[in-house]
Amino acid sequence: MRQNPAKTLDDAYTGKLDTKPIKVTQECKSKVDKILQKSSEIARNLGVRGTPFFIIEGKVIQGADILRIQEALSGLQSKESK
Repeated sequence: MRQNPAKTLDDAYTGKLDTKPIKVTQECKSKVDKILQKSSEIARNLGVRGTPFFIIEGKVIQGADILRIQEALSGLQSKESK
């Protein structure tokens, strides 16, 4: 067992922990491709053009617009306290 968490994290980020290639079967790849296609379709239908993207109480918030996110969340908190 590793005793130094900082070194372990560094090893993980630099790829020193596991150098064996991951085997991906064609069946697995096909399933992943279908999921990604469906996710892309949903994103297009919602108008997602990038990340981050939030839907809060039906309001779409594109990007990290902190003020709009805070306003939407404060609206949720107001509803919960009633």
